[in-house]
This record gives sequence, C-alpha cells and structure tokens, in this order.
Amino acid sequence: MFENKSVSTSLLAIQDQYNRIMQVIIENGGELTPELEAALQDIELNRADKVDSYKAVMDKMDVEEILWKERAAEFQTVARACRNVKERLKVNIKALMSSSMVTDVSGNYWRFKLSNSKDSVEITDSREIPAKYCTEKVELVPDKAMILVALQSGEQIDGVVLKKGTSLRSYVMKPKKKEIANDPNRTK
Repeated sequence: MFENKSVSTSLLAIQDQYNRIMQVIIENGGELTPELEAALQDIELNRADKVDSYKAVMDKMDVEEILWKERAAEFQTVARACRNVKERLKVNIKALMSSSMVTDVSGNYWRFKLSNSKDSVEITDSREIPAKYCTEKVELVPDKAMILVALQSGEQIDGVVLKKGTSLRSYVMKPKKKEIANDPNRTK
C-alpha cells in the first residue's frame, strides 16, 4: 500500500505520502494498523534522511557558488583584457592614419576608414563648470527602515506592504537526553 522510495522522493512527496496515510487513519476511525504504523515510521526515517541530504547539497552549493564567483571574476578580467587590447589596436590604427595623413588603410581582407562622428563633451573638472550649464538632480529614495517602523506601528502607507519573513537555519543534531541515558555504550 505505502512504498519506501526515499532515494528519489522529495520532501514534499514525503509530506504528501504522510498526508495520505493520515487520511486513511481518519477514514479508519483513528485505528492505527501495524501496516500504517510501519508506513509512518518509514516516512519519519525517509524525512530525516532527506533533510540530511538537503543540507549536504546546500553545503555543496555553497562551495560551488564560491567557485563560480571566482571563475566569473577571472572571466571578467579576461574580458576586460580583450576589450583593452581591442581599444589599443584601434588607437594604433588611428595613429597610423593620422601620422600618414590618410583616412583609409587596407589590409588583405579588411579596410579601416576614419569618418567624422558627432562632437561630444568630456568633463575634465565638474566643479569648475558654471552653474548655468548644470542641471539639478533630485532623487527621492524610499526609506525602508522608516517605512518598516511606520507599518509595524499600524500606519497604512500606499505603495508598500509589510512582508513577513522567515529564514532557514541549519544546526547539528544533538542527541536527546533520553537517548543519551539509554545509550548502552555510555560510560557513567
């Protein structure tokens, strides 16, 4: 009736199996048959194994996250180096054209041509620019800490909701006092 499939069963599937067993117990008027009792015990064992497995995978993902962040940083460094080389080569080609007083150079397969582009402004020292050439930028940023206090005190604020949070922590299981007292290997 109820099989033990802990290897490929998720925690949610184990909970679903538990709910089905409880439904059968309710339909039986609360009678706990040996089969149902064994199935409940299997579920508890499966759930414990699965929780421990999830924690092991979470620990592995911590290591993987660090590894991939390091690799991402390395790849970003390589990408920046490639961009810098490309920009230096462009500068070299422009310098060649400028020193040769030409607007066009060709290779065997590629041709470069200097063309005029839109003028642009380079700011060298923004503090020296007269005020008439500046615009004022005002940015309103929500103060989440202030909003949280107001919401927690019962105030209604349009555009926000108070979101209840939970966090998941992991701890090493300690044996229960009853288990320690009943341990035949324990020295007194």
